[in-house]
Amino acid sequence: MKTTMRGLTLAAIMLSASSAMADNNDSRYFDYDQDPGQSAVGDLPGYGDEAYYAETASYAEESRTSAARAPKSAPVVAEESNEYQPVSYNSLQPTSHTQHVGEYSGDYIESAYGAYSGGGCSSGSCGSSCDSGSCGSGCGCGSCGSGRIGRVMSGCGNSTWAQAEALLWFPQERSSVPLVSRADGAGSNSALDADGVTVFGNQLGGDLSGGFRGDFGKFITRNVGFGGRFWILGDNTETFSTQSDGANESFGIPFFNTDAGLVGENAVVISGLAGAPPQNFAGEVNAESKLSLFAAEAYGRFRFGSGGGFNLDLIGGYTHFDIEDDLFLNSRRIRTSGAQVGRVDEFTDSFQAENQFDGGQIGFESVMTRGRWMARSLTKVHLGNMNQRLSTSGTSQTTVPGPPDTVTPFSNGIFNSGNATGERDVFTFAPEVNFKLAYRFRPNVLLSAGYTFIYWDNVALAGEQVNRNVDATRLLTNTASTDPFRIVDSSLFVQGVDVGVILDF
Repeated sequence: MKTTMRGLTLAAIMLSASSAMADNNDSRYFDYDQDPGQSAVGDLPGYGDEAYYAETASYAEESRTSAARAPKSAPVVAEESNEYQPVSYNSLQPTSHTQHVGEYSGDYIESAYGAYSGGGCSSGSCGSSCDSGSCGSGCGCGSCGSGRIGRVMSGCGNSTWAQAEALLWFPQERSSVPLVSRADGAGSNSALDADGVTVFGNQLGGDLSGGFRGDFGKFITRNVGFGGRFWILGDNTETFSTQSDGANESFGIPFFNTDAGLVGENAVVISGLAGAPPQNFAGEVNAESKLSLFAAEAYGRFRFGSGGGFNLDLIGGYTHFDIEDDLFLNSRRIRTSGAQVGRVDEFTDSFQAENQFDGGQIGFESVMTRGRWMARSLTKVHLGNMNQRLSTSGTSQTTVPGPPDTVTPFSNGIFNSGNATGERDVFTFAPEVNFKLAYRFRPNVLLSAGYTFIYWDNVALAGEQVNRNVDATRLLTNTASTDPFRIVDSSLFVQGVDVGVILDF
C-alpha cells in the first residue's frame, strides 16, 4: 500500500511539474530568446528558481505586443503568498531597437509637412487617455486638457515645419499694342496697313522664370499652428534690339494717326525712306518689357479634421503681393540723305506699373500620407485691396551737327507727353492652387515636387497702358497731349513647377 501511495504521489508531482513547465512556456505570455536546450524556468540569467506571474490579463496582452521587440524575463511567484507581484513594466523595456529600412513610426507619418507630431500624447501607451480628456505625465507632455475644447487647445507636444523650394514658373504673356514694325525691301513702308509687320509687341514675356519660396511654422497646440511664407520670382524679361541702314528694309514705331488731315495707320520711321521729298534714315531701336513678382504671407492653421493618415486644415491669414511691370522704348535715327544730313532724332517712352495687394486669405490644406509618400493639396483665395500706381514719361530731342552741335529737347515722346503719375485702389481676388507630392527619405526630411497656379483679376500692366492714338503734329514738339491720364485694368496669372525639400521636427 505504501509503495502504491508513493507511486501515486510521485506521479502527481511529475504531472504538476509538467503542467507548470507548459504554463511557463505559453507563447501568449512570454517570448524567450535563449538556447532551446536550457530550461524555461529557474535558469534565466539574473533570476533564481522562483517565478513571478502577471497580475492581470492586460499585462499579458502588453507582453504579447512587445514580445517581437525584445525578450522578456519570466516572472517569479512570491514565496508563501497567494498574491501576485507584477514585475515593473519599465524594467522590461528594451534598451535599444534597430529601425529597419522602410519602418517609420506613426509619429513620422503624422508629422509630414506640418502635421502635428503628437509627442507623447498622440501615440504610445497614453494615446487613448488623451481622447478621454487627460494624459499622464508618463507621456512626457502632462495634461491634455478635458473635454472637446480642452483637447483642441492642449499643449501636448509640438511640430515645426520648414520648406525651401526652387520655382520654375511661367508668367502669363502680357498684352500690349504693336510697338516695333518691320518691312522688307528698298523703299518699303513700315506702317501696319502697308508693308509693316509687328516684330515687338502684342504679346510680351511668358518665358520661364526662376524663383524661390520658403514656408515655415509651428503648431503651438495639437490643433492650432501659425506660419509664414514668402516667395519671389526672378524678372520675366523680353528685350528687342535692332539697327539698320534702311537700304533694304524699314523699321518703325507704328501708331494710329489722329491728325485731322491724315487719319489712319502710320509709323515713325527709324530706318528707311520717309518724308516728301523722301529722306533716308539709318537707326536703331531698343525695347524691354520686365515683370517681377513678390509675395509675403502670415497665416494660421486649424486642424479641421484628421484620421487614417489624412489631415485637413483650415487656413486663414494676411497676404501681401507686389507686382511690377515696366516697359521701355528707345529709338534713334540719323538722316543719311536729303536735307540736314547728319541730323539725329531720339525718342524715349517709358511705362512703370506697380501693384501692391494687401488683404486676407482663406482656404484649406489637405495632407495624405502612405508610408514614405505624402500628397498635399492647398486651395485658397486672397481677397483685398489692390493699389495700382502708374508712372509714364516721354521725351525726345534733335541734334543738328555744327559746329557747334545744336541740341533741342522736347517734352513729348511718341506715346507719352512729359511725366505723369496716377494711382487708384480696386478690390481684387486672387485664387491659388498648389498640388505637391513628396517622398520621405529620412525621418524628418522629404523631397517634394509640385504644381502652382495663381491668378489676379485686377492688375495694371505696362503694355496695356500704351495709347497708340497719336496726333502726329505734336511729335518733336512741346505741345502737350490732350488725352486724359488713365489706368487700364488687366489680369495676370503665373503657373509652373516647384521642387524642394521639406523638414519637419
